[in-house]
Amino acid sequence: KVNELIAFTGPVGAYGCSLGITFPSDYVITQSGGPPTLNVYTVPSPLPGKPTFNNIHANAGLFGTVTVLSGQSAVINSKSCPTAAEGGLAFVFGYADWQTKESSVGWTEYVNELNGAGLRGVFLNYNC
Repeated sequence: KVNELIAFTGPVGAYGCSLGITFPSDYVITQSGGPPTLNVYTVPSPLPGKPTFNNIHANAGLFGTVTVLSGQSAVINSKSCPTAAEGGLAFVFGYADWQTKESSVGWTEYVNELNGAGLRGVFLNYNC
């Protein structure tokens, strides 16, 4: 079983943080074994300089779940934004425990830095 660590930083004073995922309907997600349902857990931050499976510890409570599909845009869950400089939010994505069939999923994260166009993958939305 392989888990994925995803971390975000935002400006101090941001509020209303929500974790989401989006894929255009024409985007091809790399997968085998059918659309996977992923569990999402929060991870305490700040993260170590070189995070590994052995030195990060996901919180025990489930933060959310998402099934990865083309043409979807979903909010996974919301959380308080960090209040201090160097703050951030981190999450671990992994297959739901009830999924026992061998499968894999992958995608390329993308956002146009100039105008936000073409967003695909996991993102953190917040207000300033």
